Amino acid sequence: MNVVTPATGPAVYSVRLSPSDSSETEGEFHHRGTTITVDANGNPVGNQRLPLSTLPTAVQNGLTSNVPAGATALTPTSIVTVRTLNGVTTYSATYTGTGTQTVVTVNTAGQLAALPSRSQVTFSTLPAAARNELQELATADGVTGTIAGTQTVTAYNEGNGTTVYSVRLIATATRDDGSTYMYPVTLSVDQNGNATVPPTGGFFNGSVFGGRGFGPGDFHFGGAPGGFGGRRGR
Repeated sequence: MNVVTPATGPAVYSVRLSPSDSSETEGEFHHRGTTITVDANGNPVGNQRLPLSTLPTAVQNGLTSNVPAGATALTPTSIVTVRTLNGVTTYSATYTGTGTQTVVTVNTAGQLAALPSRSQVTFSTLPAAARNELQELATADGVTGTIAGTQTVTAYNEGNGTTVYSVRLIATATRDDGSTYMYPVTLSVDQNGNATVPPTGGFFNGSVFGGRGFGPGDFHFGGAPGGFGGRRGR
């Protein structure tokens, strides 16, 4: 039994169960165990797939009461995907209809919920606090002029009430000999204008959306190119 006590929220308990039998391939036995993780309240958490009947009643009711029109109802053995991202746990079930599939997601209370997502928006649509901080950071980092309202910005909705806005711009710096050069900078803030970095892993890395994920070297908050100088928030 593995016990994790986070800084906030209930403790999390994990146990790895061995299968009732094992398979043999070319003289070697392969034991495929299963790890079950729940919090102190008995809610399945982490990243796992479980039968509907094993979930809390509120989650079961939330999933079964939101049947899409024309879809086949879930059964006790229907598989539900459990995901915990950014401190939020969701439960997703796939409904099958005639030629269609619909995924219904609820939270621990059984209420309909949205999974974390990534989208492209324009700079002019950002909250004022986010726009102002991105412009201030851009100027401090050597980006000349005002960020255009049509500039593409990546919005990361973490699903926990926080949205991170990330923009990639071209900055200009001067060498010791007086010549100038340009380099890219990626700046990120949340909806309240706090400088941060985009989320990585889970829904936001390359394994889900394609392409590569972001790494620490992709983000620059002031100071010398490629560094992490400057402020990270107010």
